Amino acid sequence: MDKQLPDADAPLMIRTYFDDPAAWAALRRAVETPLLVEGEPLEADVQYVDDRAYEHVTPERLVALAPAGGAYYCFVADRLAMASDEHPVIAVDLDDDEERRGRTFRIVAGELVSFDANLSIANMDFWEWADAADADGIFRGF
Repeated sequence: MDKQLPDADAPLMIRTYFDDPAAWAALRRAVETPLLVEGEPLEADVQYVDDRAYEHVTPERLVALAPAGGAYYCFVADRLAMASDEHPVIAVDLDDDEERRGRTFRIVAGELVSFDANLSIANMDFWEWADAADADGIFRGF
């Protein structure tokens, strides 16, 4: 049975890999580490979804399960995101524009704060980050 993603005010961080609880905890710590901007801590605004109903669900399927008019993007914490010290989660574009909806790239946990801040104030767009990913498809910074 498919379970629709929860409607949320913040982008979702959806756990799809459940074999390593310690890696999930490490990923969360990395996401929650504030970035200092002009001496002030800035934190990523994400809502965690830790529900086995989404185990092994693909980003493509999550796009179909996202509520209309919800967040413009979400993050997927899959096996690769848990296995690497960089925690490269999958960013998924949930924009209502059909040409953009479903586009993905990986972004290291340490860049989520900047990504979230820039997208939330419309300073940058999802595609700018996706296009700046390294040759391996992972965004590590500008």
